Amino acid sequence: MAFITYAPLPVIYTKPEISNPDLFKDFAGLYRESPTVTDTISIAGGHVYLAPTGSEKTELVPLNDSAFISEGYFGKTVFSRNAKGVVTHNYYEFPDGQRLVFTKIK
Repeated sequence: MAFITYAPLPVIYTKPEISNPDLFKDFAGLYRESPTVTDTISIAGGHVYLAPTGSEKTELVPLNDSAFISEGYFGKTVFSRNAKGVVTHNYYEFPDGQRLVFTKIK
């Protein structure tokens, strides 16, 4: 006999922030975590969309000008800039503080 259970999707209690969508255009591109995992970030109509390898795109909801959450997310996606203001990578941060870093490749 086997017992199967499914983890519930998280409930988002955080309210989205009104951010400056002009900053979002810098986030567009390809981000690689490993040779087999690449995320595509696109911008349309002032909204940021994430399309992981092999998945449909999902809208990211801004928490501020660089951090985003989404429906079904357990953590958040944060974009990082270098000293010159160029976006170099993003990372997905889990609630326990673990991070997956995605380097911008294009």
